[in-house]
Amino acid sequence: MARPIKETPVLKGEDAFNFEMRRLEVEHMSKEQRAENRRKLEERIANAKNKIEWCWESYATRSPTPDYPLTGFDCGDEDLNKFLLDDAKPSQELRIANTFILEADDGRIAAYFCLLSDKVSKDEVIGSRWKKVRSRFPKGKQFRSYPSVKIGRLAVSLDFRGQNVGSDMMDKLVKKLQSERNALAFRFITVDAYLSAVPFYEKNGFLQLTKKDEDEHTRLMYFDMMEIAE
Repeated sequence: MARPIKETPVLKGEDAFNFEMRRLEVEHMSKEQRAENRRKLEERIANAKNKIEWCWESYATRSPTPDYPLTGFDCGDEDLNKFLLDDAKPSQELRIANTFILEADDGRIAAYFCLLSDKVSKDEVIGSRWKKVRSRFPKGKQFRSYPSVKIGRLAVSLDFRGQNVGSDMMDKLVKKLQSERNALAFRFITVDAYLSAVPFYEKNGFLQLTKKDEDEHTRLMYFDMMEIAE
């Protein structure tokens, strides 16, 4: 059924007066003034586009060297802050987990993520969920577990919230792993997502893997690398 058409609100009093003054102002503008207004509008549009592109292009992904300063980062979560400050470099030196910094063009750490080896195993998944995982493989390749890369930590600085940095970083992460597939074979990306972060991962293509952790403070999720278009 068609929606009823709403009546246009009628301006009264000061609102009506201001509208009429503005209308007359525009009506009596010279060609030069109109051209200047158009120039300002086009400039605002260009700035808006640049701001959107900045979310992608003004960051560099790098792995921290031993002398790289990791101070000054605050994502609002003490555990995630502590890992970057105290555990990222030792974990990298021990070949346990590799951390990657998303660095803004002014040198600040906008975000970071760390990766380590993992697997998607039948022991962690029950019932129909495991059948769905196995159905992605042909007969003869349906094993009890499949190689994966795990997102051990992922955090965005409070200074860069609301700029789509998290999704941009996830896009960089997936593309980075895709580009290295000739050196390392794995099928899935996994993550133990905080409950508050589950919608973020779902938005970026992750699925919940098991019902075993429904009462836990994290949910095991996975992303299938075969979902990426060549």
